[in-house]
Amino acid sequence: MRRIMKTNFIRKSAACAALFVALFAWTTVTVTAQSGFETVAKVDDKVVTAYEISQRARFLNLFSATADAESEALDRLIDERLQ
Repeated sequence: MRRIMKTNFIRKSAACAALFVALFAWTTVTVTAQSGFETVAKVDDKVVTAYEISQRARFLNLFSATADAESEALDRLIDERLQ
C-alpha cells in the first residue's frame, strides 16, 4: 500500500514539475514576443525598435492624417538615424 502511494506521489510530483516548466517556458516566449523593444530595422550601427515606431505612429496620428502612420514613422526614424 505504501509503495503504491509513494509511486503515485512521485508521478504526481513529476507531472507538476513538467507542467511548471512548460508554463514557465510558454510565459517566457510570450513575453519576449510581445516586447516592444525588438529590433525592426538596423541602420548602420543603430537600431529602430517596435516601441519607437509605435510611439512615432501615435504622434503622427495625433497631429496629421497620414494613411499609413506606421510606415511613415519607420521611414522618418530611419532618416533620423542616417543624419
